[in-house]
Amino acid sequence: MTDSDLYQDEGPPEPWEKDFLEGFVNEYGVLGKAAQAAGVHPNAIKTRAKNSARFRDLYEAAVRMVDDTLEYENVRRALEPNERPIFQRGQLVGVVQEWDTKHLEWVLERRMPEKYHLPSRIEFGGSGSEGAVNFKLSLGDTPGELGPGSDEDD
Repeated sequence: MTDSDLYQDEGPPEPWEKDFLEGFVNEYGVLGKAAQAAGVHPNAIKTRAKNSARFRDLYEAAVRMVDDTLEYENVRRALEPNERPIFQRGQLVGVVQEWDTKHLEWVLERRMPEKYHLPSRIEFGGSGSEGAVNFKLSLGDTPGELGPGSDEDD
């Protein structure tokens, strides 16, 4: 069974589909910009994806491509240093290598969440005095550090 057999009841692709999908990947998944470049309204994309299995499959593949590209770039920024030029009196005297630790934290948290995930818990509750609301944010270093909430502050 070929792809054309799977989608034979759908008819030909819309003229803008190829331009949209290429634009979507090239614009890193910004639907509005890709739709504008293809000359269609963003709602047309959603409608076409809803009504065409072929287009929906291609659109989902494009989303995965964008996701992979963004993840790759995030990992690259975490592991490859940026070179920041150092100038004195208008002359380049050297460069300093700087790593983006925020991206590195992101990579570690997603690759090894059991080791690098910082659990959190947010609790809201009424205090009864003039409609005030209690707010409590708890952070722990390991998942085991955050147990069930306590009522000691209530």
